[in-house]
Amino acid sequence: MARAGLLLPCVGRPSLPWCNQILVDIGDEQSLQQSLSTFSGHVLRIGRIMKAISHGPGPSLVLLDEVGAGTDPSEGTALAIALLKTLADKARLTIATTHFGELKSLKYSDRRFENASVAFDSETITPTYHLQWGIPGRSNALEIARRLGLDPDIIQKAQDFIGPKSFNDVNKVISGLEEQRQRQQEAAEEAATLLARTELLHEELLTRWQKQCEQSEQVQERGRKKLEISILEGQKEVRRLIRRLREQGANGETARRAGQRLRRMELDHQPNSARRRFTAWSPQVGDRVRLLALGKAGEVIAISDDRLQLTVQCGLFRSIVEMEGVESLDGLKPSLSEPVVKFNAQSSLKTRPSVRTSSNTVDVRGLRVHEAEVVIEEYLRKADGPLWVIHGIGTGKLKLGLRKWLETVPYVLKVTDADQNDGGAGCSVVWS
Repeated sequence: MARAGLLLPCVGRPSLPWCNQILVDIGDEQSLQQSLSTFSGHVLRIGRIMKAISHGPGPSLVLLDEVGAGTDPSEGTALAIALLKTLADKARLTIATTHFGELKSLKYSDRRFENASVAFDSETITPTYHLQWGIPGRSNALEIARRLGLDPDIIQKAQDFIGPKSFNDVNKVISGLEEQRQRQQEAAEEAATLLARTELLHEELLTRWQKQCEQSEQVQERGRKKLEISILEGQKEVRRLIRRLREQGANGETARRAGQRLRRMELDHQPNSARRRFTAWSPQVGDRVRLLALGKAGEVIAISDDRLQLTVQCGLFRSIVEMEGVESLDGLKPSLSEPVVKFNAQSSLKTRPSVRTSSNTVDVRGLRVHEAEVVIEEYLRKADGPLWVIHGIGTGKLKLGLRKWLETVPYVLKVTDADQNDGGAGCSVVWS
């Protein structure tokens, strides 16, 4: 079929050996006219096959049906074995059918041979056409005779003549091989099914993982956009509060609410990692720290007097970095001390400000001492010159508390009462 270009009755992509000659001995060529028996006819045809192999072109395919049949079984078996071994040397491929048990055992003594059979259904007395590779076929002559109605006594006597050793044992071995092959086939099918299910599960898990990654990226992107919007809104709110505090009509209640709003905004917009307070760690000479700008570890070899700068040795590289530019190897931030500002005692101070505006005036009336401290400190950090603090007279607790606190602020040089036209005892002028 392959040589003629016909479609083969198989699936997949078969691979067939190419043979220039196809030599066949099938059928019965016995002849009364030529005085040829069945065996003689087979021998003549096999002789022509051997001559064709020796003198014909290229490799050959040899098909033999019931090789060695038609004569004494022992002699026919010996002749068939010799013929098959010779064809194994000369022909590319030889396929022979036989019922001789000795030929079935050639596989186990010569690696050039292989057994194959077609499964037979003893119930229906028909072949199943299911190829069993590696397993020889069983002899079913007595079973077929029994199914066809031959006298059971005759069949029993025949079985007694065969004997259990030469018949039952061989058939049991072949039956065991068939069962083993069936179990292997079922196991292979189960393994293939399991493999297919595993591949499907793998594809499903991979798809889910990819979707999870995409969802994580989308969540991060939404979080980033939300944070940007929150920051923009916070900036607008800060600018709005600053404008309100700079207005002429801003009073203590306005300042108090602005301070509370600013503190809430600071907590809301601060990342979780920045909300933690690291007050227990302070780098010392000899400690190992991580440089945030480089992402590398180094050793502290010197610390400035104000403890705001470190000299760090990182391999062959030595650098002076700010205290906030390092962290401990386990992620602790250094506790920063308040900077000590030194002033020249000989500097001349103005005893009276020349101009008072809304930008250098803060009204803290109605606030508690600690609330007023926060507002005043924010103004002092940005002030360029004296600051007027309106605290009112009242019971005097707010003024007294603020005066005590201002005495502890290192960059405050002097605190005095304002002039009468600027508030007198109800307003303090802070020089920094």
